[in-house]
Amino acid sequence: MSKRARWLLPVAIIGVAVFVAAGLIKSRPEPPKKDTPPTQPLVEVEPARPFAGEFILTAQGTVAPHTGTTLVSEVNGAVVEVSDSFQVGNFFRRGEVLLRIDAKDYQAALRRAEAQVANRQALLAQEQARADQARRDWENLRRPGTPSDLVLRVPYVAEAQANLRSAEADLLQARINLERTVVRAPYDGLLREKRVDLGQYLGTGTAVAVVNAIDRAEVRVPLTSLDAAFLPLPGPGDEPHPVTLRASVGGEQQRWPARLVRSENVIDERSRVLYAVVSVDDPYGVLGRRNGPPLPFGTFVEVDLPATIGHQVVGVPRHAVRGSNQLMTVDADGRLRLREVVIVRADASHAFIDGGLEPGERVVVSTLDAPVDGMAVRTRDPGLGLDTAVAQVPANRNTLDEFGVDETVAADEDADLRSGDGGERDGE
Repeated sequence: MSKRARWLLPVAIIGVAVFVAAGLIKSRPEPPKKDTPPTQPLVEVEPARPFAGEFILTAQGTVAPHTGTTLVSEVNGAVVEVSDSFQVGNFFRRGEVLLRIDAKDYQAALRRAEAQVANRQALLAQEQARADQARRDWENLRRPGTPSDLVLRVPYVAEAQANLRSAEADLLQARINLERTVVRAPYDGLLREKRVDLGQYLGTGTAVAVVNAIDRAEVRVPLTSLDAAFLPLPGPGDEPHPVTLRASVGGEQQRWPARLVRSENVIDERSRVLYAVVSVDDPYGVLGRRNGPPLPFGTFVEVDLPATIGHQVVGVPRHAVRGSNQLMTVDADGRLRLREVVIVRADASHAFIDGGLEPGERVVVSTLDAPVDGMAVRTRDPGLGLDTAVAQVPANRNTLDEFGVDETVAADEDADLRSGDGGERDGE
């Protein structure tokens, strides 16, 4: 075989192969065409439920005594006796002796005052007798005219009477000073702070203790102007409204009955809130007016205040609200609708709608990236039992099996919800 033939043979073989391949490609059948369905995101919806307008407004405050007093010494002297109740945290009864101040000087002053009164009484008796004798002498002498007051010793009698009244006043003051050497409890209370002790010398006005009344405690509850609009705040002469106090004591949640008694009717200039006052009787339970655990002063409590909107509204989960007043709903045709609503009240869990939404409408409660009004969506309704008040619906759901949703399907659908697009899996 010539050299030229060896060079042309491979070229011919390649040309034939290309020709055959081209024929095969042209003769192959066309693949079936499949239309890709439009992407429809999967969203979770809940029905909007009517709400009667009554709810519990929760506020916080600190328990404080309604009466607190700083006891001071009204006389001078050394402390000679201290009661067993005169210890911080101890309870005492009204009129109970807390401490005694040395009374020797005041006992001596009382005796001097008593002697002075007796002396003034004797002087008055003498002047009265002289005045009577002067009148008899005038009448016996049968002098014409009317005797003057000086003749009848009227000024002397008046002076003696004034001196007696002054001595009696000194006696009263001496008795009061002697009584003040005994410091007594002004009411049933608790010793909050002890400032003196046995042997200490006190001057007039020295603070000896800080005490708190235990017949009633109060909690100042801050309310915004919007919160106050939903509460029946009692006015002067109105009946108090029952409320409940809650706090964790020793790891257990405790409750105490209380009353909403008044508002302070002043807006705080710094916080712009109005304070309402809640009262609880016998907080320590030592007066026999209340059973249950004690409620110490200084306890931070939550106050459940019964509130009302005044008319029926629609309740939705709070996280369903976009921005300040927008909801996403799904209509009967499976189309997404962006809706502006009137929110009359919202808390951490729920929003109460007073306009722009009707009961029964399906509200989107899952996240959706770039929603467009009118876009087609697929829905999943967890079927929550929302026949109760909206305020009872949990805001966060941690499990799916409690709603009767198959875990395998739910896992796939949750992946769609997180991605915001459930159509890709269907088209595969």
